[in-house]
Amino acid sequence: KVYTVSVLIIAAVTWLAVRWYDGRQQPGSDRYLLAIVYLLVLGSTNHLMSVLPGPALIVMGLLAHFGEKATPERMRSFYGCYLSFLAENLAEGGHEGRVLPGVVALLEALRTGGAVLGLLTGNVELGAEIKVRHYGLHEYFGFGAFGDDHHDRNKLGPIALLRAAEELGREFSGGESLVIGDTPKDIACGRAMGAMTVCVATGMFSALDLRTNGADHVFENFEDCDAVISGIFGGRRGG
Repeated sequence: KVYTVSVLIIAAVTWLAVRWYDGRQQPGSDRYLLAIVYLLVLGSTNHLMSVLPGPALIVMGLLAHFGEKATPERMRSFYGCYLSFLAENLAEGGHEGRVLPGVVALLEALRTGGAVLGLLTGNVELGAEIKVRHYGLHEYFGFGAFGDDHHDRNKLGPIALLRAAEELGREFSGGESLVIGDTPKDIACGRAMGAMTVCVATGMFSALDLRTNGADHVFENFEDCDAVISGIFGGRRGG
């Protein structure tokens, strides 16, 4: 399957990156970088999941080039620059993002129906806040769990449940929770916390990809809000 190949490429790229970093002062170490680039390009023809290590490797390479270590202070400085550029980019229209049809209606329906809405994402908290505020969605989320809470997305679910408890004054379990996303990582995150997973195929992964990865419900889009609500809560599985 394409995911098996992608995981293999990610593992190989990570190993090569460590080898390069440890021996970067040695003659011929650049061959590891060439191998990394080759594998990332090759992997992109299999599935875009293969290039996920790319941004982290770029940061790693820049730090190594300038003789810097990835200390907490340096990472805070890096994220400070990232957040500044993110806000500027969104404000000036540098990124052609938009809220997809049906998303606001679905959020409204869930909130009206008594659901407690939280934002669970691998983005750092301030980055996520900048994005949802820019697109007018911040009012729907009173709490969340973020990439700066834990580097492993599968550990964010329990953090979100704890914050929901703090927000509402009662405990929440994974079994009464719903994780909505559009990637296999979102599915894995939901499974790790014991939640139902709902996926939409408006991103880089198709409906077939999402079903293959075990999503409880899959929709091509959220344009028909009533059909989505019925599909999730009406007893049907698989979308």
